[in-house]
Amino acid sequence: MKSWNVEELKIHNNVDTVDAIVQVEEDSIDYLRSLQPQGQILVDSDKRTFVYILEDEESFVHLRFSSEIWNELAEVRKKELSVQAVFLYQSDNVVVPLDNFLVELNFILDNIRGNSNYGDEMLDAVESYF
Repeated sequence: MKSWNVEELKIHNNVDTVDAIVQVEEDSIDYLRSLQPQGQILVDSDKRTFVYILEDEESFVHLRFSSEIWNELAEVRKKELSVQAVFLYQSDNVVVPLDNFLVELNFILDNIRGNSNYGDEMLDAVESYF
């Protein structure tokens, strides 16, 4: 299964959308343009990461938001900004809106709080950032 890490969240002044920056080196521009948002977030407790699901023509693709960018993610949540993935590929950028991102993130956060099923480290991290 293909997976990318979001390297940074770029919050622009006076814009209701934040860019989730992903550096891509090996895929074609046509492949990146084929990606479709699925509007679902999963949790990787072991790596303290939220995983947004994209889909290509054959399978699911993971877009990973690690705890290293949760400060920015908390700001996105507070400001209720829309999120879009910006895949940086050579001289082109491919933008994919991450449908339902905040709804899913809020749902996941509500489920994690006070729930030891996600592990103590994940629970502590979520409670300290969000």
